[in-house]
Amino acid sequence: MIRRRALIVGAPDDTIPGVDIDLTNWQNFLQSPLGGAWERQEITILRNPNKILLDWHIHQINEGSNYTLFAFSGHGELVTSTDTHIHINDQQKMDATAFRSKAKKQTIILDCCRFPAERERFYEALAKNMSMEQHQDRQACRQLYDRHIETCDDGLVRLYSCSVNETAGDSEAFGGYYTNGLISSASATFRLQTIKQAHEAAKQKVARLRDDQHPVGEFPRSHNSFPFAVSTSLF
Repeated sequence: MIRRRALIVGAPDDTIPGVDIDLTNWQNFLQSPLGGAWERQEITILRNPNKILLDWHIHQINEGSNYTLFAFSGHGELVTSTDTHIHINDQQKMDATAFRSKAKKQTIILDCCRFPAERERFYEALAKNMSMEQHQDRQACRQLYDRHIETCDDGLVRLYSCSVNETAGDSEAFGGYYTNGLISSASATFRLQTIKQAHEAAKQKVARLRDDQHPVGEFPRSHNSFPFAVSTSLF
């Protein structure tokens, strides 16, 4: 049996108001049949948490989960040639590696800048895709999502909204460019979309918005990739 947990963290301020939109969009997407029909109690949403609170939730998610999804939207910065720190509130930062869970299968999505000491994120409406919800069987979508996780090899998927020494684009109307690209790439016109496929689609969407932001994905050397979106509406 798949025991899944998602932790969605956002740290908005006056310079990146789109983060709050990202938090809403992540919750709506994950709970939809298209996003895998996650139950509300499987999703934790934190806004500008302090480190003690965030550490506690990371510990809780570790307990008994065999698939975890962590997503962050907000400021980030590069502290070494490869290490990224995220700003969890206006005073505290954390090393992004802190979000690695004990689950053998996990995905980490960071929509933040990766530019040294910088503080710098577009979301299109999901109405077309979300309107397909009434044609889908929620339980069937959840089962399809879980069955695909079971077929995947253990591993960690890590996604960054930009490359090293780059900033991440944000819109106060639509949220982060990369988060928008991921979620809006989900479509009810296919049976299953993997995280790797969603990442590739998001890269193309970001490229159409700006030419100085290049999302990066790190995937296990296995054939299967974890699920991102599922649909039963056409089957």
